[in-house]
Amino acid sequence: MPRYHCPYCSRTYHFQESNLSSTFLCEECGDSLIKIPLIETSRLVAIAMVLVFVMPLLLMVLNFYQENKSPTIKDQILTRLNI
Repeated sequence: MPRYHCPYCSRTYHFQESNLSSTFLCEECGDSLIKIPLIETSRLVAIAMVLVFVMPLLLMVLNFYQENKSPTIKDQILTRLNI
């Protein structure tokens, strides 16, 4: 369901009534409400920027984990010699 807000009243105010032409009206001032998109473009840009800065850190952590998990050549030789 799309979100609506009144441009003149509080931004957190939600609608409750509508008129016959199916436009929603504000209960406080009676003006028509404006539709707010579910995902705004500024929010998408912000998420993309966060991913750009966080992804190298995540890749570093995964790479470090995989390097410590895989046995080294020295460990393989020592296990074969039973030392």
